[in-house]
Amino acid sequence: MAKDKKRKKSKTPRPKKKKLNREKISVLGETNYIISRAQHYDSRVVSLGSLIFFSTETGDSWMLDYNEGLALCLARDGEKQPFRIVETPDKFAIEWNATYQIEGEIFPSNIK
Repeated sequence: MAKDKKRKKSKTPRPKKKKLNREKISVLGETNYIISRAQHYDSRVVSLGSLIFFSTETGDSWMLDYNEGLALCLARDGEKQPFRIVETPDKFAIEWNATYQIEGEIFPSNIK
């Protein structure tokens, strides 16, 4: 007879997942959030469709479009970088300034 094994709780806290309803989804909102995390030297990752936002413990933050290999630097060393994003309730447009590819553990970008 097989015994039920109890799962041990991990001592490492899991990141919290936050689901938003359609009315609360905002590319600019996620952009501002990830920049604020970078300014606090806090690493985070947020996904929104094909967009990936991430911040690092070194104060950098980026937005990536993983379908197109496009990148936009949002912050460097905690300093917000200039960028252009236009958003309406139905659409958004991003002026991308870089491309990227991931090679192993390296994240090289080619800023235009």
